[in-house]
Amino acid sequence: MLAALVVFVMALAVGAYVGYPLLFPGRNPQVEDSERREFELRGAQLAGALRELETDHSLGKVADDDFAERHARLAREIEFVEQRLAGAEPSDQTDVDELAERLVKARRAARKHARSGLCPGCGRSNPPAARFCMNCGSRLEEREPTS
Repeated sequence: MLAALVVFVMALAVGAYVGYPLLFPGRNPQVEDSERREFELRGAQLAGALRELETDHSLGKVADDDFAERHARLAREIEFVEQRLAGAEPSDQTDVDELAERLVKARRAARKHARSGLCPGCGRSNPPAARFCMNCGSRLEEREPTS
């Protein structure tokens, strides 16, 4: 009797092990764990890249318009990773209008800064024909012709 009970329990366990993927086809815990680790690693990499970008921008190594584009791209990728880690499907409707407005604002600020003749590195005023700052040697952004 005890042997029959053990055989029955073993058969039930084997049936559950074999039947689980058939009953729940989209749920594989091993795959979910490895995907989660990959997303956690990617999130950490993106966060590091974002910190490095912000540091480079604050030191003047990255121009304002490049910073805005790269920052927006990294922010979108981080949002995607966070949504996946939270278990939500990534939203196709990111706030494109807000992103576009920030990008346009950053580009306008960069153009205004370039037209002013100020050095992006040290802030010193330079003559209109100068291509490099007379104080620190940084490359000046292209200026739009004034008429």
